[in-house]
Amino acid sequence: MPDMSLFPKQDKPLPPSPIHAKQLVICSGTSDWPSKIDGDTTSLAGIIGASKRTLFRPQYPVMVVNCDLPATTSSKSPNSASAYLFPDNLYFDDIPLDKVDKFFENYVRPSSTEAVQSEDIPNPRPASPLILICGHASRDVRCGVIAPLLVEEFTKVLTEKGLYFDAETNPTGIRVSVSSHVGGHAFAGNVIYHPSDSSSAALPASVWYGKVFPHHVQGIVEETILNGRVVQPLLRGYGPRKW
Repeated sequence: MPDMSLFPKQDKPLPPSPIHAKQLVICSGTSDWPSKIDGDTTSLAGIIGASKRTLFRPQYPVMVVNCDLPATTSSKSPNSASAYLFPDNLYFDDIPLDKVDKFFENYVRPSSTEAVQSEDIPNPRPASPLILICGHASRDVRCGVIAPLLVEEFTKVLTEKGLYFDAETNPTGIRVSVSSHVGGHAFAGNVIYHPSDSSSAALPASVWYGKVFPHHVQGIVEETILNGRVVQPLLRGYGPRKW
């Protein structure tokens, strides 16, 4: 069990999750991030951070986070990156770092009502379902403490139910990953479940939970993942919807 003195009981309702139109989840292969992930200007997060004024639209907020899943770039080159895009439920193996503006133009910005295929950006593939757990220890110790415990418990429960991702035996299974800051450290553990388009228990959007502890995991898997029902006491909100 975690040191519960780090997680004082909150009598107030959980605050709503930040509103965003899309979420870009970058596969960084590590969870040892600096306090701000855009500090490395050679990374995808850093390039996006340095170009916010040209890439983003104020009325169309995009949440950019890192996760600890490894990149799957074809050449393992530092000149490209891998990322998920929600609610589009797409996975990009190779995003050229010198074509980030084209990537945003084709897939991320509101003008991208329909993805425009481009030779500059290799075609994406459908994303597998993903559970993100905020574990950004350099931003807040609480996330660093609770995330490994939640990863362990989600992995255990999903494996027992035959839902956990395995490249050979269950390639459409659910991946579990630690993410960088998503907001609301005081309400750790923060857990976001992104179902796939083909998930058997259809949900209207990604589901965002707060104050999640290992003893909640079994219920989240059974209620939300298997049956499409929201666990209301843990609900912070929903992720971006695919209109």
